[in-house]
Amino acid sequence: MRLIVLFFLLSCFRYSFAQSSLKQTLRRDFVENRKKPDSLHPYWYAKDTTNISLRDTIIFHNKPLYYLEARGTCKFLNWSFTSKATISQSSYFPCVGHGYYTIAVRGSYRFKIKEAAGKTYLKLIDYKYQTYWFEVSRSLEYDSRNIAYPLITLVRLK
Repeated sequence: MRLIVLFFLLSCFRYSFAQSSLKQTLRRDFVENRKKPDSLHPYWYAKDTTNISLRDTIIFHNKPLYYLEARGTCKFLNWSFTSKATISQSSYFPCVGHGYYTIAVRGSYRFKIKEAAGKTYLKLIDYKYQTYWFEVSRSLEYDSRNIAYPLITLVRLK
């Protein structure tokens, strides 16, 4: 009986440790995103979208020239983490010369990272105090030189 209880406690500890490390990793990514000189690229790009409230799944890429690699797409959602609790959002149009940020879709969100039931969540609050919840995961993608960049996937909670 003691062995079963010990095994159960060990599995719970490992599971919660893995989740807390995801939260810490995301927070570290967002802090490094703001450092000068940037240890991560300052902008995170999501392909072909203008507003997070219109998408169920959003994938943010941190590769410096991701918009040059994603052929055939003329509009990207652009996020930068401007403080410990805020995100600045704008749209990027690489098909118009070197890029263009529109004022109309510019905005910011307050955010919090939460953990519950063994999963990690991102809570976004817009300027109208509307709240959006996403389950968040993080992985890596590689460029042609085999350099790793973080990739964040947000899946809207229904």
